[in-house]
Amino acid sequence: MSKNTQQFLASRGQIKTRQRVRDLAEVFTHEREVKAMLDLVPDMFPDGSIKTVDKKFLEPACGSGNFLEEILRRKLAGIRFGKINSVPRYEHWLLRALASIYGIDISEDNVEESRVRLLEVLRSHYHNDANTIVPTEGFVSAARTIV
Repeated sequence: MSKNTQQFLASRGQIKTRQRVRDLAEVFTHEREVKAMLDLVPDMFPDGSIKTVDKKFLEPACGSGNFLEEILRRKLAGIRFGKINSVPRYEHWLLRALASIYGIDISEDNVEESRVRLLEVLRSHYHNDANTIVPTEGFVSAARTIV
């Protein structure tokens, strides 16, 4: 990879360091490309449907979680507290969405960053969707265990 290409990718947040590119062949997919690629499989994420929450996804080179994060966001879009109206059932569906996403990476710090990002997406969705409800301790513990 040329120095100009590396500088361009670094400016877009697609590489962390040149050394990591050399050692791990690590180049991250930009958010725009992640969304465009997932848009190519619209049947995997029908608008507002809770029925596809259990569809499994495996990201074999998850990096810091760009694809995992967007997949979880799309799955969570169909899970709305207003439709479910029960905290235990709501939390159950959220955990099902999280538990059907798998990521693998050779870099331990990337795996940890992916875990943190997934938990943040889950927390954010819960807070924005059911903002007056505090997640149960069991839900928080289960989410941490799953990731």
